[in-house]
Amino acid sequence: MDTLINKGITLFHNELSTSENEKTIVVLGSARGGTSIAAGVLYHLGVEMHNALPPVFEDAGIAEKFNSFLTRNIDLSEENRSEVWAFKRPSAIDNITKIHRATRNPYYICVFRDPLAIANRNKISINSNANLFNSMDNALKQYKKIIDFAASCKRPVLMCSVEKIRMYPTGFVEAVSNFVGFDKDKQSVAAAVDFINNEPAQYLAATRKVRSIGAIVSVKNGVVTGWASWLGKTEVANVDVILNERTVETVEANVNIVAEHVQRHTSNRKCGFGFRLEQIDARPDDILSLKVQGDVVPLGQKIKLLKEHF
Repeated sequence: MDTLINKGITLFHNELSTSENEKTIVVLGSARGGTSIAAGVLYHLGVEMHNALPPVFEDAGIAEKFNSFLTRNIDLSEENRSEVWAFKRPSAIDNITKIHRATRNPYYICVFRDPLAIANRNKISINSNANLFNSMDNALKQYKKIIDFAASCKRPVLMCSVEKIRMYPTGFVEAVSNFVGFDKDKQSVAAAVDFINNEPAQYLAATRKVRSIGAIVSVKNGVVTGWASWLGKTEVANVDVILNERTVETVEANVNIVAEHVQRHTSNRKCGFGFRLEQIDARPDDILSLKVQGDVVPLGQKIKLLKEHF
């Protein structure tokens, strides 16, 4: 019955994997489309990835070599000191002709994910106001390039589905291990499977290109004070005041603040805000929370208002 189960893995030209000792594993996919899962599996199996470290598993130095259109010849002599090594770069498909020529014995892992899931991840990680349909369309365009390349490529290709990887993690890890020609060390396989099963909080934080930071500083004498600032852009943060899960007010975080604990987190000194509880008609036992407009993550924890806050 196992042969009837669709585990979302397809191999092409894999006959070369047994005859070549030197291999360069290239992970292709859409941004926020699961390439970090494949790269993380390679990392936990012991494949050399140079400066690509958790949680994103992307080597900025190698990426820069491939992104530079001014470079006619890409020098990978240092990386090629490793018999088998890998790199991951979602945008690599845009330079795939140059990469294909430059890499020694390339082996491609092509990762596919539900475009709606990608678009939702973009809204969380990049911009909560991003157009969902445009994000889905961009992902599909990237996948069309990958499909066209894989169909014409005469090198080994492993195509995989993120949704199926999560359903059958052991099968995927074993397939990747076979693909790169590594022995199935039980400890490494277990570590790779565990990595798939536990989406790291570090990755979710690291892939948020633009995000807000801040906190409520105090709630006393009927006044709420705090601070909020953007990481990744310079505009003033507009803070939504949420009372009992309903937005009741918006305040600008543009007041000068010199508190030491704020200075440890941001160089923006004009990021303070304040408002009175009476202006939002708050009462004891109400639940207060704050969120910067355009972000999806609240500023700190929710607060249950007490009589002593007023």
